[in-house]
Amino acid sequence: MNPDDPHLDAGFTVPGLYVQAAAQWAKTDALAALDWATRNASDPRIPDSIFDAVMEQWRETDGPGNIAWVTQNLVDPRTTYRQVDGAVGEWARTDPAAAAEWVARNISSDKVTGGACSELVERWIPSAPDEALDWARSLPDDFQQFALVAAASAWPRQRLDEFMPQVLSEGNSPHFDWARMTLARRYIDVDVDAALSLPGTMVDPEYRERSMVKIAELVMESDPAAAKEWLADSGLSDEMQRRIMRRDPF
Repeated sequence: MNPDDPHLDAGFTVPGLYVQAAAQWAKTDALAALDWATRNASDPRIPDSIFDAVMEQWRETDGPGNIAWVTQNLVDPRTTYRQVDGAVGEWARTDPAAAAEWVARNISSDKVTGGACSELVERWIPSAPDEALDWARSLPDDFQQFALVAAASAWPRQRLDEFMPQVLSEGNSPHFDWARMTLARRYIDVDVDAALSLPGTMVDPEYRERSMVKIAELVMESDPAAAKEWLADSGLSDEMQRRIMRRDPF
């Protein structure tokens, strides 16, 4: 690929082919592919997604190089939040503490989102769950919400009971309801009573009821007796209880 290639002026050229070609080029020379995409960005046949495609391929073939470029060019208009998410996640595989420090330092940027925090925590948990959780809880609420979901999803199965107090201790904030739901799903195969009780601790009343119904439906499929016993004192409407009972496999 080069800017003088006659195919650039061919009316039949499919935009998606440019994206595929640029991504392929990035395997061997990502900076050249990025430069080409930048110089030809005004061509209506070249979609904005070409930058994400180049960055993703670059990250797969040269993680450290891509991380360095993205983190040093945060204000560059070609850098998107998706690229930041991917770079932070890749960085967290080798040096999560350094990635966490960078995220905290740049958290005011509109390109650093809850997605970056999720990617980081999910990859940090396996090697240092306590440090990852402490960092997640130090974030502003909007970011902490995403980070805690990732923590609840990746937390070691044998230590779930240690994680439960973390999401229950924030009882006055709906920001942690998503993490409670994630944890409830994981508890279905570990402690069905805990799974059924967690949605009831949610702060948002609408999300709480939907979550209670959803978890009860899932439990009904795996442990009907436990679900039916819970339903009797659940406080759910008759209509909701009938909906759950329809999941009874027997």
